[in-house]
Amino acid sequence: MTEETLMDDQSLDVDLYEEVQQKNKKYIKWAVFLAILNTILYTLCLFEVLPSTLERFGLAAYMSIIGLPLMSFLSGLLLAFIPYRGLTWKQKYKRASLFALLACSTIMAIGLLFIGLALLYGYLFN
Repeated sequence: MTEETLMDDQSLDVDLYEEVQQKNKKYIKWAVFLAILNTILYTLCLFEVLPSTLERFGLAAYMSIIGLPLMSFLSGLLLAFIPYRGLTWKQKYKRASLFALLACSTIMAIGLLFIGLALLYGYLFN
């Protein structure tokens, strides 16, 4: 009885560049979702500091559209120097910047949720 070799399956041959591109698209979708969530939460949580809703929304939009991405892309410069599976520097920079943006946005969303819950607790029990 002879053993057959494994079937030649083309689905096992996955292009690394294509896989990274698909993950980057997923990260971009999450970054947009978190930016919108942070803008809404920031607008709702700062009602004691800034009286006007328009001022709160403007500050939140500035933070979500300019502030966090700028900080993330600057930190992505440092993170891109970490070697990762033979990707080019351009591919690593985009991936590192998106990762930093997602991390900052997630931390911001969790912090704003805690601030909102603390304010709600303060109004309900004081």
